[in-house]
Amino acid sequence: MKKFIYNILLLLVTVIALTSCEKEEENFRVTPQTQIIFDDNIDKITASYRSAGSIVLKIAAPGATSVRVTSRYTGGSVVLGPLSVADGFATLNVPATSVRTTGTLVGSYSFQIDATLPDGSVVTRFFTAVITA
Repeated sequence: MKKFIYNILLLLVTVIALTSCEKEEENFRVTPQTQIIFDDNIDKITASYRSAGSIVLKIAAPGATSVRVTSRYTGGSVVLGPLSVADGFATLNVPATSVRTTGTLVGSYSFQIDATLPDGSVVTRFFTAVITA
């Protein structure tokens, strides 16, 4: 009889433990998540540029409707512009001097690239631009 009661209690504790578990909701995303790729190289995350030149960066964002690039540095940030996407690509082409509003230009800048998808969601990837003299 003790073994029977023990088994019933064990079964009851197991049922309570299992019913308290959260069920994961399924992902019913209609639009596929896009990947942001720089200069046709999925592994590229950094590049060097001359301070007297331009920053030219090809941004592949298949399925995106627009791309926004923001230059972030210690003490501030600059929006380098919303870029239109044509055939899954956008091209950033700005003078190197435009990545910063004031201060010394030479240094590293983190570019935050936000690709807006048709459903309104945003995919973000970061790129480091190193400006040399």
